[in-house]
This record gives sequence, C-alpha cells and structure tokens, in this order.
Amino acid sequence: MALLTIVVVAALVLLAIRLLNIPSPPSCDTGQHGRELSSADRLRDPVKTKVADAVGLASRAELNLALFPPRFVVFDLETTGLDPVRNEIIEIGAIRINRDSGSHDTFRRLVKPIGRIPKLITRINGISQDMVASEGIPLEQALREFVGFIEDLPLVSFNADFDMAFLRNAAAQHGLVVSNSASCALKLARLAWPSRESYKLCDFAKDAGLSDVEMHSALNDCQLALLVYIAAASILGAATAPTDGRHSEMQFGPSPRMLAFRQNSRIPTDPVERNLLGMELEADGQTDFAVECYQANVRDGFEGNHPYDRLAVIFRRRKDVPSEVAVLTRAIEVFSQLQASSRSDLAPKLEKFRHRLRRVPTHLNRGPTSPP
Repeated sequence: MALLTIVVVAALVLLAIRLLNIPSPPSCDTGQHGRELSSADRLRDPVKTKVADAVGLASRAELNLALFPPRFVVFDLETTGLDPVRNEIIEIGAIRINRDSGSHDTFRRLVKPIGRIPKLITRINGISQDMVASEGIPLEQALREFVGFIEDLPLVSFNADFDMAFLRNAAAQHGLVVSNSASCALKLARLAWPSRESYKLCDFAKDAGLSDVEMHSALNDCQLALLVYIAAASILGAATAPTDGRHSEMQFGPSPRMLAFRQNSRIPTDPVERNLLGMELEADGQTDFAVECYQANVRDGFEGNHPYDRLAVIFRRRKDVPSEVAVLTRAIEVFSQLQASSRSDLAPKLEKFRHRLRRVPTHLNRGPTSPP
C-alpha cells in the first residue's frame, strides 16, 4: 500500500506539472510579484513521463482540472511561531493560478516583524533577522499588496487552518478584511491517502521525487502544496475539505455523489465516497445524514481519522456524551489493532484520541450506550 501510494503521488505530481505547466520547485527562491513561471526541466525526464502516463492516466487518480475554478491562489506563510495572536508573519508567498494557461503570476514578500526572529525559526526556514532588516517591508504594506494580488479569488493553503488564522488576525489588526473562500490541501490529502505514514509536505516532496527542494520557503511550499492539492482533489473527485469554522471552503455546486443521494437517499458503499458525501451533507446543513455516512465507516473500522473526528465534534456540539465517548473508544480500538499489525505511525493518532476521551466532561454520564 505504501509503495503504491508513493508511485501514485509521484505520477500525479508529474501530471500536475505537465497539465498546468507548473515548475518543479527550485532549489532556491527568487520569485517576485509578476514573474512568470516557466516549464519544468524535470518534465524532460522520459522515465518520469512514462510513469505519469502509465500510472496516472490509467488509474482512478487521473487529474481532473474541471474540479478547479479558472483562477485561484495558492499561498503560504512563514511565521515566528504557531500562535496567530502572539507570533508574527515574516514571509508571504503565493501563486495566482490560471487553470487554462501555462502562465502563473507569483508573489513573495519578506516582512519586518516587531519582535526578533527566534534562532529556531531561522534554522527551520532560513529567514534571519538580517534578511528581514535589509529586505523586509512593514506588515501592513505586505498585506495590502497581498490583498491586491489575491483579489476575490479562492485561496488554497497546505494547512489552511493555520495560514488563514494568521492571515485574518494580521489583516484585522490593520483594518483589512480577507473574506476569500479557502481550501486545505492537508485535509484533502488525509482523505485521499488515509493510510500514509506521514502527511508532512517534505515527505510528499520526497515521494514525488522532489526531495532536493528547499523546504519552508514560502514560494517553494506554495508549489508543493498546489501539487498535493490537485492530486488529492483529483483522486477524491472534490476540491473541498471540512472546515473547523475559522474559514470557509471552496464551493462549486453539488457533486455527482450529492445529486445521487438526493435522488435515492442511499449511503455509498465506498468508504472514501462516504466521507466525501458526509462532508457535503454537513456543509448543506444535513448533519443527521452526514452522521449516517460517518457511522458506516466507523463500524467498518475505517483506517483514517476523518469519520471519528467529525462524529466526535458533532456529538460534542450536541452534548451527546455517551455517543462521543463511544466513537472515541471505537477509534482507540481500531487504531490499537492497526498499530499491533506493525503500523507504528499510529501512535500519535492513538494518543490524540485518548487525550480527547480524557477531556470528555466528567460531570455528565460518560458511559456509552451502544457503538455509533
């Protein structure tokens, strides 16, 4: 399964590069606002082209550019830490994608923070205090230029919860509003490849044969995030992923699976289709039907986080403690069994679900009545 995933990821990345004329991310970033991106030298490798043709086009994972709007923006932020209130943005990178053209504008700005950049951050992303002092511009200026660059276009980020929180908090501090819809490449990737051992961007790059890419440069990360995003969306047949409420998701009208459900009210048999239908039903306000989709996957022991996460969130909002406890207990059971069969990567997931189970309100009846 892991080898197949790597091959499919590599093939899809190459197809994305070919169809959108996106370059392989360069080893060093000199991108500027308005620079056109040229075709990738990597495409001239006949072996990789054969892999793309044989594996990508002949599989369910064939790239479907019709899923995406004609124009959208992929962006990435580099920051001084993880807290959008206490920490600061020090770099903004973006690519404005023209789906029907091989020419895509880029945006890159270094930002002068108020505080000093921690040495650990410099080691991670290579941005030093001297760099921002000599090349950086004030945050307000960078934000105003960025808002002009993105216009009202849909946004894509690798970790949209993180980036949108920083972006909207910083914009609000300077009297700006970012109301663009956004979509998360990471969430789509978790749905498209639920059995991957790692969802780090650097590991996607390695699997796709782009291991020489300089990571944690905003513009480079944008290009990698874009490739993961369109590959995952093409596998899933959808360019949306569930949101935690801090940002909205791209909406392109009901999918074929949603239209079919409206006609026959049947839950799909394919587990990925169930998750995707559940997402759409949640967005449509039909939470009870979404719960049915997720519960079917939970009963079947789905190997990804998504149905357990969504059910736990829904039951918490409903204050249905027995059901919340039951689904978290089921998640622990499923992932414990998988871990026992040599899936060592599941330790963090197990700890997450155990932690969430411990945090269920103790003043209410915590005993599960029946499996979800």
